[in-house]
Amino acid sequence: MIIAQVMLGVFPDVAGEIGPTLELRSRIWRQASVMFLQELPLGTGTGTARLFVYQNAEAELRELPGEETRVDYLHSEPITMLTENGIPGLLLLCFILYWLFRKAASPELLALLAAFWPVFASDLPLATPLGAIPAAVFLGMVPGFSTRRISFRAAPFAVLGILSVLWGYTVIAGYSAMNGQPDRSRLERACERIPWEERAFLAAGHAQLREGSVLSALESSRRFNELYPLYWRGWLLRATSMSAAGIPCASEWARAAVLLPERSTSTDRYFMVLNGIEPGATDPDTAIMLAHVILSPHGGRLAEAAAAMTDHQLSAAAGKMLYLSDSFRGDSIELSALCWHTALALAAKAENGPDTGTLVGVLERRELEESLPPDFRRKAEMHLEALGVSE
Repeated sequence: MIIAQVMLGVFPDVAGEIGPTLELRSRIWRQASVMFLQELPLGTGTGTARLFVYQNAEAELRELPGEETRVDYLHSEPITMLTENGIPGLLLLCFILYWLFRKAASPELLALLAAFWPVFASDLPLATPLGAIPAAVFLGMVPGFSTRRISFRAAPFAVLGILSVLWGYTVIAGYSAMNGQPDRSRLERACERIPWEERAFLAAGHAQLREGSVLSALESSRRFNELYPLYWRGWLLRATSMSAAGIPCASEWARAAVLLPERSTSTDRYFMVLNGIEPGATDPDTAIMLAHVILSPHGGRLAEAAAAMTDHQLSAAAGKMLYLSDSFRGDSIELSALCWHTALALAAKAENGPDTGTLVGVLERRELEESLPPDFRRKAEMHLEALGVSE
């Protein structure tokens, strides 16, 4: 099983021929091995690998689950232990395996242990009570049964039993509140009962925003981003809430745009980028990242996004693209030229023409046309003709 996992991690395309789910897990395991090596000797920290496996992964891993789905787990208990706990996790895993094989009461129980390993190594049986309880019972059987009498006081176990019931009720009630209609009060109860579950805060934030409770939505978005800082929808909720509250939020829009999966075809990416550009305040590094997002060849829906804008919005968007173009003109003339071309395309989309300042800004930088690739140069000429500008 271990050899099979290693081979699938090295050749995930082979796993893809078997099924997309296996390919996804193979790519997750490969990314986990990279994280294990990068974070030696102590690992990423318990419970933190899930925060990084998706965002730092190769493009194929982020595409497989779809734009609306996150990769939250490594889908392997041993790999999770190694990635999050590094060398101490490796030593602990070796000790557990050694103890189980040493204590196995019979070859039959040892065979049962070997049969359990594929589930243990390729899924997360310990992540839920439905998996953890049978696993605990099974592992408890491996050393065999003892005839030695054990005496214990009932009071501590009674207290633990009562606490377990209360804990179980709280967890069940919390997750039950997340199901069904996205009712604000239900979701807020879920946030109170299961405060470690970031999805409750994301859902509650959207419900609060729909009902006009902007300050509550701001708090929910803050809590979500504390728990799961690398998910674009959390920053989108944060930016939307701050906009509704009249709070400057260009950096939040920029984070949402940068964290959006590279191959996303959502037109929202363009609005995020444009909202994330603050002329005079956006630093060069952020400007370059935003430029790469809006110029991504995988989007290809800028015209669709522009069609939903008014002439005033198109002029403002073109002005922001000109600012991006100027931000790194000395570092990358080609990228600067492409941003200028985007500004030109947006200006040309204005039904009644762009405002005078935007048109002048576009024409003042026309020398960037020479740095465009040939196909973009031809498009630029078409846009200039649409603006009534001749040679």
